[in-house]
Amino acid sequence: MNMQSSSWKEISLCSVFLLFHMLALWAWHRIVPAMVRGDWTPYRVFVFPVLLLIFAAALFGLVALLVRHRTLLAGTVVAAGLLPFTFAAPSSGIGWGVIAATLVLVPLAVFVIRKEMATSLRYRIPRFLKSGLGFYFTAAALIISLFYLNRIDDRQIFSILFPQQLFDATLRVFSGAIQGATGLPPIRPEQTVNEVMTELIRAQLQSQGIPFEKIPRQELSRLITSQRDEFAKSYGIQLGGGEKIGTVFTNAVTSKIRDLIGEYNRYLPLVAAVAFFFALRTLAVIFRVAAVLLDMLLLKFLVLVKMVKKVQEQIEVERLVL
Repeated sequence: MNMQSSSWKEISLCSVFLLFHMLALWAWHRIVPAMVRGDWTPYRVFVFPVLLLIFAAALFGLVALLVRHRTLLAGTVVAAGLLPFTFAAPSSGIGWGVIAATLVLVPLAVFVIRKEMATSLRYRIPRFLKSGLGFYFTAAALIISLFYLNRIDDRQIFSILFPQQLFDATLRVFSGAIQGATGLPPIRPEQTVNEVMTELIRAQLQSQGIPFEKIPRQELSRLITSQRDEFAKSYGIQLGGGEKIGTVFTNAVTSKIRDLIGEYNRYLPLVAAVAFFFALRTLAVIFRVAAVLLDMLLLKFLVLVKMVKKVQEQIEVERLVL
């Protein structure tokens, strides 16, 4: 009777883990388009997927710690490695490589946790879970990065690798250097091209002792157009005058980079996905700590409600004696 009860508990735990594992990765799959667009403003949207992933990792830790039925454990591990790819079926060698890596990392996570348990004389949950959950989060980061790669459009890749915010910040920091190199007045990224040209003309007239206010509107318009056309010709771009100067600099720089890279542009989506993977993997260090703490709380609760019980076990140690 006890064995039957234990089996149902293990099946229930594995089922709940797979449910939250899939929910977590589905949630990440849903928010990937926003990440590709660089839309990080509604940060609350990202809280739910992060919490789901941490909870799924904590349940994975419980599965590795508590499930003793080897066939059930193996089936759960394989399902956890394969099922997420129903959201993004692999269409390239990279996708199949991610599947292969996931099918190695998830079982390895269980193996490491159980090996730590087998070789430890004390029941230390943080020690058992530390390395194993690291492999689990690495597998999750690979899967999410594949979602990210599948969503990247070649036309978006430069806005992903070189976001507008980066150029705007750079423009503010190096405004003085740009002023010296180009002759332009101090620049703010939100200014339009015509506003910048107007400031340039004002500075030029003041240096010649000519009051800017006395320039006729028609003549001022002609000077702005002339300066704008000269500026556009220097950088090989088309300008209408209403564009933000920050956007103009971004487009000019990315255009030069695109020409410089040439045929290697096709590898940029992969570069972006790899960078995203390492960023997510770095954050996973924090996720892992949260998952370990959550596991400790869950185990205390399960012991309290008598779903998990403490038992005394003897461990045999092999020694050499005379």
